[in-house]
Amino acid sequence: MIIEVGEYKVKVYEDIRQLPDTKKQAMERYLLLSNEVGSSAADYQNKQQQILSLVERGLNTENVDDAKDILLQVQTLSENSFMNVSAIESPVSFKALAFAALVESVNGEAVNDLSEDALVDLVFRLGVSYQQASDVVELVKKNSNDNLQRTFLTDTE
Repeated sequence: MIIEVGEYKVKVYEDIRQLPDTKKQAMERYLLLSNEVGSSAADYQNKQQQILSLVERGLNTENVDDAKDILLQVQTLSENSFMNVSAIESPVSFKALAFAALVESVNGEAVNDLSEDALVDLVFRLGVSYQQASDVVELVKKNSNDNLQRTFLTDTE
């Protein structure tokens, strides 16, 4: 699909299955970070609230296995919160980086550098908004899920 962003014609892969494996891995990495870590102060506050809720639940449990599970969840959320603080200081969100990994070309010029610096530069050069990046990523995910579902159903008939 081709989208216009300012003065640029940006060709974006429409389906995850079309992506070269390196781009797919980069996109999925940034989506995972977006979902699990987050990129905003609100995401950080949400993780802190989850930690507090788990600690409260852990203090009220007498089951050792439940307490160990809760402790592991608290540890994971704490690590994600730490990563979130770093993400807040980043110039672009993980979702925007996932969008950049989906870009096939800009004005006909191939985009192949998947280093984080190159993806950040691409987001800045295009001037893509968070909403634009998010909309494209969500559309590609939806297209991919729809196509995978049709493929699965077709293969079983």
